[in-house]
Amino acid sequence: MGAAIGGVLVRHGGLEVLTSLDGRGDLTRERAREAGIRDVGDVATLAREADVLLSVMRPSGTEEATRAVADALRGSGHRLVFVECNAIPPATALGYAELVAEAGGVFVDAAIQSPPPRGPGLILYASGPHATELEFLRPAGIDLRVLSGPVGQASALDMVVGGASKLFEAAALQVYLGARRWGLVDVLEDRAARLVGGVAHLAPLMPSRVARWAEEMVETAAFTRESGLPGGLFDGAAELFALVAGSERVRDGATAEWPASQRAVVELIAADLEQAAGPTG
Repeated sequence: MGAAIGGVLVRHGGLEVLTSLDGRGDLTRERAREAGIRDVGDVATLAREADVLLSVMRPSGTEEATRAVADALRGSGHRLVFVECNAIPPATALGYAELVAEAGGVFVDAAIQSPPPRGPGLILYASGPHATELEFLRPAGIDLRVLSGPVGQASALDMVVGGASKLFEAAALQVYLGARRWGLVDVLEDRAARLVGGVAHLAPLMPSRVARWAEEMVETAAFTRESGLPGGLFDGAAELFALVAGSERVRDGATAEWPASQRAVVELIAADLEQAAGPTG
């Protein structure tokens, strides 16, 4: 996602885009090079050199990255606009906003609401008192939509939309795996085509994204509990996605070419899970 967004900002917006690739793999580095993004090394350097920083990563890395940015800004006199674009609950976004503000930066809460862009048009919602500072992104190829609420509103949007879509995907995947175990895939596809079809569009993408989805479901469960509601549905989705992410085939081939067929992808994952479980699984 980060490389795709950066590529649009470079090619369509004519902006200079920087990134920090310390500790990242060769594939990530190649994507950045192809997108025209310049690697500045560590996050501290990025925070001091950039005017606006879009934080786009898996939820598990957001706290460390935000603290690194705050540490770099503290006492530097540099006014960085820090845009939190990740799937985190509003309470977490508010905590990050305090960290960034205390260090002298400006915080914008944001939610990406479309797939990695191949061209202009990425939908980005933003909330909080500084959200309008992102207006420059519109002519650069980003469909910016400023919400009227405070910091936390955009994160809440990410939780409710992402929670609904990924929970459906988890349910469809689990039903499909259960049907396969009992030799009922053909019957299921005939009787519940709309439900099983829910994973059709994501099948080739699922292996590369399912670990991130597991983390996002953990965060969504926390969000629902913050709202006074049970989070068990999302706990279950997180557990299922983590199980799939932990399969040997997904771990070793998440960046490989996967079949275009939903059924073929699920068959490969199911066979791997069954082999790992052994004869009594």
